[in-house]
Amino acid sequence: MARKKFKEIWNDIKAALFNEEITPHDRALSAAIGMFIAFSPFLGLHNLMAISIALLCKKIDKILIIGFTWVNNPWTTIPMYLAGLRLGELLCCPDNPFDITSINWHMFTLSNFINGKAWHYLFNDFKAIVVPFFIGCMVLGIVAGIITYFVILFILKRREKNAVAHING
Repeated sequence: MARKKFKEIWNDIKAALFNEEITPHDRALSAAIGMFIAFSPFLGLHNLMAISIALLCKKIDKILIIGFTWVNNPWTTIPMYLAGLRLGELLCCPDNPFDITSINWHMFTLSNFINGKAWHYLFNDFKAIVVPFFIGCMVLGIVAGIITYFVILFILKRREKNAVAHING
């Protein structure tokens, strides 16, 4: 099976977005859930979450939920997660922000994950950022999902109205 190029994937997402067999609400909801998942702090589980939700909820469009989940990609992951961390710090502990320069990056090697040193570091020295990171990412995901829902719904309703006006006009 040949891999699809970005342009082909983009065309699939546009086709799903403007698929008139699915209601505008369901298309907007699919995009909004995908956007929420994109901001979720569960890195590495985004596609699994999107596919699971799409399979469990028959009205969710698989292409849209996965397409919008891919907003979190190698180019956007760090800015999205840093924004989540900073927002979480503002909400949880504004007087005690985490100093990112204090991270021991050399701790994160495969051998340290296998022998448990990296996990120990994460759960003991890193726990100061876990709660703010989780809360910040979830709040950003909720806000991004709500905004996505209403923007997509507005675009689809306007397009629908213009198509009806064009037919009647």
